[in-house]
Amino acid sequence: MKNHLLVLLALGLSTATALAEEVGIQFDAMKIGTKLTTATAGYQPTTYIEEYIGEEDGYFLIQNYKLLEDGATKALNKAGYDAKGRKVFSMLDGKTNTYAPYSCHYVVGKCTHTYKYFNRFTKKYVSNEEAFDNRIDGDNLMVGVFKFDGSMYEVPFELGPHRMRLSSQYQNSLGKPAGYKFVDLFIP
Repeated sequence: MKNHLLVLLALGLSTATALAEEVGIQFDAMKIGTKLTTATAGYQPTTYIEEYIGEEDGYFLIQNYKLLEDGATKALNKAGYDAKGRKVFSMLDGKTNTYAPYSCHYVVGKCTHTYKYFNRFTKKYVSNEEAFDNRIDGDNLMVGVFKFDGSMYEVPFELGPHRMRLSSQYQNSLGKPAGYKFVDLFIP
């Protein structure tokens, strides 16, 4: 059993169609212990750390932490990525959320995935199919999300070393700052 990896979200099987290049995280050259620190945008920022912890059962793993006020960390979810660096699952409190066949946040072009997650209120698993049309704009992956009315909005993800998602800053539907900003990248 090897070490695991850090970042965020899930696995599954569905009708995902990706029509272009992959922009998954490049784990093959990433050192175990690589840590990305980000802070949420907007009111009362919260700091998070994503740590690459290795490979297990054919998945690259990232452990996510929340940085507490006293400097300690609280373990959050663990995310699993396939050989192409696409998120396929995340685990939290004994529950596994999945993307089928993988998260469309890791491809360029049109893509559809099914996200299956545990709803903490209903205590049941729920599935949602989501469609995307993503593109590269300079150092950013522009994730084009289709809304229920058929319109699309884009969320930028700044790509860094190993195609890690360093930041994602945008305005939410209320015009308020949303997403997260880059704080630090530690490469052992």
